[in-house]
Amino acid sequence: MTWYATLADAKSEIKASTTTDDAALADKVRIASRRADAMFRSRRPFFAPYSETRAWLVEPARVDSWLRLFHFDQPLLALSSVVVGTTTLTVGTTVEAWRRSPDRPFKAIRLMSSGNHWYQYCNNDDPVLVTIGGFWGYHPDWANAWDSVEIVGDTPLTDTATTLTVGTDIDGVDGWGFTPRISRGSLLRIEDEYLEVTATDTLLNTATVIRGVNGTTAAAHASAIAVEVFRVHEPVRRAVARQAAFLYARRGAYESSIVSDLGVVNFPSDLLAEFRHIMMELAYE
Repeated sequence: MTWYATLADAKSEIKASTTTDDAALADKVRIASRRADAMFRSRRPFFAPYSETRAWLVEPARVDSWLRLFHFDQPLLALSSVVVGTTTLTVGTTVEAWRRSPDRPFKAIRLMSSGNHWYQYCNNDDPVLVTIGGFWGYHPDWANAWDSVEIVGDTPLTDTATTLTVGTDIDGVDGWGFTPRISRGSLLRIEDEYLEVTATDTLLNTATVIRGVNGTTAAAHASAIAVEVFRVHEPVRRAVARQAAFLYARRGAYESSIVSDLGVVNFPSDLLAEFRHIMMELAYE
């Protein structure tokens, strides 16, 4: 499952360029990332793109007949397909993604013709599903969420390879002037495939990767194809990195729990106020 901060991000929070306990720190990043998902009751990565088709019933609570909208309760980054019952709609011609303002996620689709309405697809008493395909997740600037940082150095990268060689410098400077450009926990995109980085070798300029993650399919990629890295929404990235560093710093702290006279065990808080505040703020998007 996608991390919302890299190992390098967490290391910067504990002011350590190297550590002999990378595995423990990486585990805290994973835990903090999943805690963020849990706060939104999401079974998929909430703050990273996930390719999937999802379906909802055509029902009055979801239909706005005046604006020809069909509402759903999960953030959509990019729309690729819509099927209503047995009818396939054409994205960009018949139907489009819709949101209240440019800085909000898509949470509805709209029939583009004033002559169409959602109930026209309900021809009998059977329930009708609207099946929506696309990339799901939250990011306020999806158009600029990917940073092209490297190229494929393999000739080619096969669809089964688990080691990616980059063409220049895996720990070099990224588009914002930060290093490393790729670290454990990075989500990469090569053409239509997503890859998750589980380790890097700065001497060999390689990354160990899990292929075809987040609903995508592993495929072969030619040499010199762009390697892009996903930039998690900055407040989320920082909150997860700090939460992971906090959990790492206080590991073993449960041993110092306090037992009151009433027999109540009070464990130290394991959730930073900053982390909680950012998640609550994003819940209203």
